[in-house]
Amino acid sequence: DSSMSISEEDNQSPRREQRRRLGDPKIRHTTLAESTRQNQDQEKSQIHEQMVKEERSIEKEHKDQIADRRMSASSEEQMAPDSIKPTTHKGLLAHLVEQTYLNDNDKC
Repeated sequence: DSSMSISEEDNQSPRREQRRRLGDPKIRHTTLAESTRQNQDQEKSQIHEQMVKEERSIEKEHKDQIADRRMSASSEEQMAPDSIKPTTHKGLLAHLVEQTYLNDNDKC
């Protein structure tokens, strides 16, 4: 047993064994500054993930609206163009551009 290396002795220590049982994969001490930085990084990545999720859901909603408009385009042709209610900023902008374009064409 005296031929055991130092690292093997470390691995045999009761405290290290206890940590291994608790599931601590990397056993090292983190300073307060390190743990604070890690927490901030984690928060930033969570916020970023949330923003990406929201953007994707907005894009999907927008695509769904476009698809709905295309599907109901034939029924909308019989209605007045003002009956289309845009719900998003992009939708409103597209609606205004369309109305302006239609009005300009009427003048010609």
